Parts: sequence; structure tokens; C-alpha cells
Amino acid sequence: MAMNVKKGDTVVVLSGKDKGRQGKVQSTIPAQAKVVVEYIRYLNQYVTELNDPIPQLKFLEEIFQRMKQEPLPVSREEFENRAVLYHILMDLEEFLIFKKRFVYKEGLAT
Repeated sequence: MAMNVKKGDTVVVLSGKDKGRQGKVQSTIPAQAKVVVEYIRYLNQYVTELNDPIPQLKFLEEIFQRMKQEPLPVSREEFENRAVLYHILMDLEEFLIFKKRFVYKEGLAT
């Protein structure tokens, strides 16, 4: 169920132990966070010692291209959220590059 909830909105919990409680939204998760989470879940299947990380790097490059095509942030908070997500992806890219160097240096690519 998709909801358009913004910072400052008052919401009511519909299920769980806090059902019926009201609260004010303090922050929201940007749409790009879902893309990063899905990529990390995808990457989880392929991070082994001996595999070749080139397909994961190509997929990561596609994510970077999609993020560049999105409209610019409209608020400082949105800008900061995107910057954090972008840095997470850059760290993952750096890890995969080092992994690639290790695999090829050791002659372990499968």
C-alpha cells in the first residue's frame, strides 16, 4: 500500500502493538533508499571469495545512471539523504573494485 506521507504529517498506526496511537512524522525514507536496499540484497548473493564482481559493477553503474537522470532535490534534507545514499553506493563500488583486483591478481576468477 503506497502512501504519500511527508515530514510533519500526523499519522495513526493501523496494526501491531501500537495500533491506534498517533504521532507526527519526523523523517521519511527517500525513494532512492529502496533502490540501494534492493542492490545490497542482490549483492548479498554474490559476495563470495572467488567470484568475479564484474556483473555487480555493471549493475551498480546502471543504478548510478538512473540516479543521475532523476530530478534535482527540492530541499536540503532531500539533498543530504541522496548524498548519503550516493556515498553508500560509492563505498560498495570501491569494495567491488578491490575485490576484482584481488580475484584477478590471485588468478582466482571463476
